[in-house]
Amino acid sequence: MCTLALSSRLLAVAVLAIGLALLGGCATPPRPEQMATQTTVGQAPAALLGKIAVGGVTGGKGTNPMLASEVGNGELREALRQSLQQAGYLSPDPDAATITLTVGVVGVDKPPGYSVTVTTLIRYVLANKEGGQHLFDELITTSCTRGLSDDLAGVTRLRHTEECAVRNNIAAFLTKLSASVLTDTTRAAPSDAPMSAGTFKFAPGPGPYSFVCNARSGYFNELNVAVPGDRVQVTGLIQVLTARRDAHYVATVNVAIKGAADVPMAGLRALVMPDTPNILDLAIKGSGGPRDLSVFASTRLTAAPIPFVLTFGDSGRLSVSAGGADASLPVEAFAMTRVNLSCSTAHVRFSNVAVSTLN
Repeated sequence: MCTLALSSRLLAVAVLAIGLALLGGCATPPRPEQMATQTTVGQAPAALLGKIAVGGVTGGKGTNPMLASEVGNGELREALRQSLQQAGYLSPDPDAATITLTVGVVGVDKPPGYSVTVTTLIRYVLANKEGGQHLFDELITTSCTRGLSDDLAGVTRLRHTEECAVRNNIAAFLTKLSASVLTDTTRAAPSDAPMSAGTFKFAPGPGPYSFVCNARSGYFNELNVAVPGDRVQVTGLIQVLTARRDAHYVATVNVAIKGAADVPMAGLRALVMPDTPNILDLAIKGSGGPRDLSVFASTRLTAAPIPFVLTFGDSGRLSVSAGGADASLPVEAFAMTRVNLSCSTAHVRFSNVAVSTLN
């Protein structure tokens, strides 16, 4: 009996020990040095060598030790700084940098399970310090999977998987940046590359306008229409003919009201995420930064025309209607000069687009 009692007691202790090991103690945030790229990837060319400073990072969450690890803004910012430094992009003096990188964590998906897969969706925006013109604006999604054989403790496994997923995302960003037209000053930019500030070409008026936007993966194409006043309504139809599938680039469609530069802006953005290629998400976009993007409707992706209405004026409120749903967002007033129709990693038809002044 004593032997049986002792064995039962040892069994209980063993079960408790295993439980504690699986729990792994308190949650801690992902470590910047483990989220930073750890191999030579996307090395900076001469055109961007030592030119970039890390600006704002938004959308991250603080880690609650009693719950699960979360990707925080501060940790991600430091991981970006280390990665840019290793690749040669980081300016040794932030005040002397000519380009600012701002980053927004749009989503971190981590469904529970013994085998953990974390998927990250992060937006990277590079802009000139002078004038704020966007030089690079991309949503990048990557993932990482780890199982019990990698880490026994659940909280440790989750943290390591988050670190890996973010590291993969930063690596994909640097790879794309190194291959972008920004880094090659010796060749002419393709027709679907960003235009320089002050070179916007406006479609002849008065409309309505039609525009077939065809942009390969990682590039975009655009059309600008002059804004007739400071209280504007934009109506028309969008048809997504093809959303190109790419592991690193998100197919996007934009109807945006802008000024002389790419920021500030306000408008409608449609997205087809790589992991849901048959779903079109409709989001309202303001000028508050990379995180200022809110999905208000989702629909099955077809080539059927989607009517849209945008209204923006001196009240400082943007109203959007598309896909049978409505959304609104407060946006600080700015000097409007154009309506920008654009797409990236997609083939899109804009039709019957009208730009009018509200009474």
